[in-house]
Amino acid sequence: MKTNISIITSLLLALFITSCSNSDNQNPHTQPPTTKNIITTYEQEGITYTILSNQKQLWAPYTNAISIKIQSKESLNTLYIENFQWKLIMHMSMNEHIMTHSAPSTLATIDPIDTNLIHGSIMPTMPGNELGSNYWSLNITYKLQDKHMQVEIPLLIDPTTSSQKTNLTWFKSNNQTYYLALINPTTPKTGENPLQIGIYNSLDNAQNYQEVPDLLLGVDPRMPDMGNHGVNKVIQDLHYSTTESLYSGVLPLTMSGFWLINLIVYDQDNRIIAGNKVQDSTNSSLYLELEF
Repeated sequence: MKTNISIITSLLLALFITSCSNSDNQNPHTQPPTTKNIITTYEQEGITYTILSNQKQLWAPYTNAISIKIQSKESLNTLYIENFQWKLIMHMSMNEHIMTHSAPSTLATIDPIDTNLIHGSIMPTMPGNELGSNYWSLNITYKLQDKHMQVEIPLLIDPTTSSQKTNLTWFKSNNQTYYLALINPTTPKTGENPLQIGIYNSLDNAQNYQEVPDLLLGVDPRMPDMGNHGVNKVIQDLHYSTTESLYSGVLPLTMSGFWLINLIVYDQDNRIIAGNKVQDSTNSSLYLELEF
């Protein structure tokens, strides 16, 4: 009997350890969501590109988190993708001529588990939902098993609705336009949330966008529908992270509801170049929005 009890105890202990190990290895901030909507599929040279999103469609102006699944018809094995880069291009028909410009996007990252899956965010600055005349394309280059690949995937992007929350905004300073994008949290919760914000500008008439690394972001979350109360906690100013190419920090939210994320942008000399401090019910002129 003692032997049986010992065996049962050992099995239960092993099951407990295994369960704990599986749970500890799952990082909710790095693992992609399991539920995705297919936005579009595109085929070229025997490769299928599937663009997925948690939304049912893409919006502008908006920060759209997307994933790209790359699959080969010839092989079901893992593809060895290297040097992956993407660029968002707007195609506009004006006086029978096609004009193009770009838009910001985060660095694309290859999924650590499924290396055929690429994650990132794109920020179309205007809608474009007419193929052939006014539309966006996602231009991709990468290396696949020593072969250089290049593909242009057409995208239809609709205008944002009045009910959608602002997660992409812009400001001007020294005759330059800066885009400010909320990257995380995508699924906010009560408690501490990872906060990631990207700041981008273009030095060549919107043909290319780059990250702006030399600013400082002040953050003051408020609930306008609840007396404009804050979080009763000091939030550290956000500095640029070279590993993420984003401004990163922590966003503590005390309850569910509608939040206005007030922002102040400082230059290298600690001068305010956009936004203002919250005073009573007066919020900053620069903000992002969350609701959960």
